[in-house]
Amino acid sequence: MSHTLMRIMRVAIAFFLLILIGFEIVPTSSERDTQQYIVEAGFQRGRSQQIERAAYILQYRPESEKTHAINELQTSLFAFQQEQALLWENSDLDVQRSLHNAQKDYTAIVAAAQALLDHPHSLIELDIILLHTPKFFQVIDDLVIILEQQLANRVTQLLIIRISMLVLCIFMITSLLLPGRRSLMDRKTYTKKEEGDEASRHGSS
Repeated sequence: MSHTLMRIMRVAIAFFLLILIGFEIVPTSSERDTQQYIVEAGFQRGRSQQIERAAYILQYRPESEKTHAINELQTSLFAFQQEQALLWENSDLDVQRSLHNAQKDYTAIVAAAQALLDHPHSLIELDIILLHTPKFFQVIDDLVIILEQQLANRVTQLLIIRISMLVLCIFMITSLLLPGRRSLMDRKTYTKKEEGDEASRHGSS
C-alpha cells in the first residue's frame, strides 16, 4: 500500500471518528426540532383544557372564582395561539395535514374564547368551546403520536449511520495494520530461512 493512500486512510479514519463522537455528544438538529414540536403539541392539549375549564368556571362557579378564571383564560388563549403558530412552522406533510384537520376546531375555540372574554356570561360561547375542544384534543393527540414516530425513525436511521461508519473505520484500520503485520511476518520468515541456510552451509563444511 502506498504512503499517500495510507495517509488518506488515516485522515478519513480520524474524520469518521470525530463525526461519531459528535453524534454521541450533541443531538442532531432534526432530533432537537422534533422533540420541541412534541413538547409544543403536548402543551396545546393542556391549553385547550385550560380554556375549557376557565370557560366552565365563568358560567357555573361562584363570583369569587371568576376573576381568576378570566385571567387564566386570557393567559391560556395567548399561549394557545402562540403554540399553534410554532407548530405550523413544521413543514412535514403529515404534520401539516394534522394541523389542517385541527384548524376548524382551533378557530372555533379561539373565536369563542375571545368572545367569552368580552361577554363572560355567554352560554353559547361555552357550548362552542365544549363542542370543539375534545375534537381538537384528539387531533393534537394523534399529532403527538406522529411526531414521536418520526423521532423514533430518525433515531433508527442515525443508529444505522453510526454503525456503518464504525464498521468502515474498523475495516480501514484493519487495512492499515494488516500490511505491516504481513511485512513483519515476512521478515521473520526470511530471517529463519537465512538462519537455516547458514546452518546448512556450516553442516556441509
